[in-house]
Amino acid sequence: MQKLLNTFLGTWLVTEELEANETMPNGAAGQGEEVYRLGPGGASIIEEIHLKEPGGDTSGLGVGWWDQQVPGVQGCLVR
Repeated sequence: MQKLLNTFLGTWLVTEELEANETMPNGAAGQGEEVYRLGPGGASIIEEIHLKEPGGDTSGLGVGWWDQQVPGVQGCLVR
């Protein structure tokens, strides 16, 4: 978990490429930022994402944590 925290904590500018589909035959691109910070007690990581996409603005919240039973990092993202 510490390696994950050391790698991601901070603010990141992101660019995404959207593949072509019926509504965007040439594809498209979106831009925004992701902010990663420590969760409660420093035992988790919280991600906030804000993107400007051709269809409008998108925001999401993600949480990641170490699961000893797997063992590995588990997480979820809600948009």
